[in-house]
Order: sequence, then C-alpha cells, then structure tokens
Amino acid sequence: MAEPPADLEIRRLTPDDDLEAQLDLAERAFGPIPATEREHRLRSLPEHMASGRNQGAFAGGQPAASATFHDMRQWWHGREVPMAGVAGVTVAPEHRGRGVGRRLMTALLGEIAARGYPLSALFPATMSLYRSLGWELAGARDTAVIPARSLLRLSPPDPAARPGPAARPGPAARPDPAARPDPAARPDPAAPSGGVTSGPVVDLRRAGPADAAAVTAALGHAHRAARDCGPIT
Repeated sequence: MAEPPADLEIRRLTPDDDLEAQLDLAERAFGPIPATEREHRLRSLPEHMASGRNQGAFAGGQPAASATFHDMRQWWHGREVPMAGVAGVTVAPEHRGRGVGRRLMTALLGEIAARGYPLSALFPATMSLYRSLGWELAGARDTAVIPARSLLRLSPPDPAARPGPAARPGPAARPDPAARPDPAARPDPAAPSGGVTSGPVVDLRRAGPADAAAVTAALGHAHRAARDCGPIT
C-alpha cells in the first residue's frame, strides 16, 4: 500500500467548507448526481455539517475523502440505545489504496466515541477495512421478489380509511366527512366477499417532515412493547 499524502489533513467539515467541492468528490467516487438531488444536497449540507458529524480529509487543500454519521437508535430487549449510523464514506479515486480511508475512518470513530455512542453500524462495502477497525457482520439483507400475478389477489382498499381529495395535499389535508361510509364499519380483509366488521375510522394522509417526531415516537412505542432487538430507528 502506498503511503498517505504527507500533507493529509483530517478535520470536521463545517458549513464554511466548499460545498460544491464536496459534491464533486462524491461524484468522482460514486458517479453523477442528478440535478434535482444536487440542489437538495446543497440545501441540506450546511445544517448537517453544523452538527459536527462530518469528517473530511484534505490533500494539498483539496477534498480527498469524507464520511459522516447519523444520530440513530437501536433496540435491545425493548431498550433504546444510541447508535451512530455511518454513511457517505467517500474516497477520491486517486487516493484509494493509500491509507486515506483508514485514517479518515479512525478519526470518525474517535468522534463517535467522544460523543458517547456505544454502537455503530454501516453497510459493509469494504469488508477488510471495516473489520480491521472493529465492525463485524451482524445482520442480513433479504430481497423479496413478488410475481406480478400476485397483485391480483390483494385485499381491496378500505373505503373507511380513504385519503382526502388530491387537491388538498399536505399535513392539513383530511378526508371529506360527507364522503365517508358508516364510521362503525370497515371491510374485513379476511372475508371472501369484502365483508364488513366494526372498527374505528382511520384518517390517512401523506406524512411530512413535521410528522417525523410523532412517527419516531410511534415506532419507539412499538419496539418497547414488543421488547424488540435490532430494529433501527
């Protein structure tokens, strides 16, 4: 393995860093970024960098690698445990195989430990590097393939849980009460002819960013009640 650049600098990234240069690094490592996604990243990067969870490596003052981690949770017998979700590990092609990635990930682990995270998780794209730094395989990724013909046997939608008109999207949207069927009845998916059983009316709408805390709380309640192990929030 070649030696890292003598002038290699590793530090936290901040909103004052060149965001376009960071996106250029990502494109050289992973391929072109669609224009719409690029604009979204440019808007979201400053806030994320302000959290101090981004590490960058610079050679000759130019971005050579970067990595970040997200504030996440994992569940152990229904107990919520803080977890650092490592993501966006990027090394410029010309700096691969020179120890830059190892130096960067070592610095990132130092930041994770300094913040008191007892757990960290990532997708093991580079097994030899990640295993040598302490990560180990701890799960599986399953893919389910469903034949299109199976879609013919899906239960019909529940008319008692019908979303409001498309012309009224967003968190304030609600179904039209006049269009609802009897609130004390809903289709029973188990009934062969779409029978009806009693139950509450469920209000459906598209969730937005303002709903994140409520959704996370609902997931946590379910994990605690089931004494779950492993699911990530």
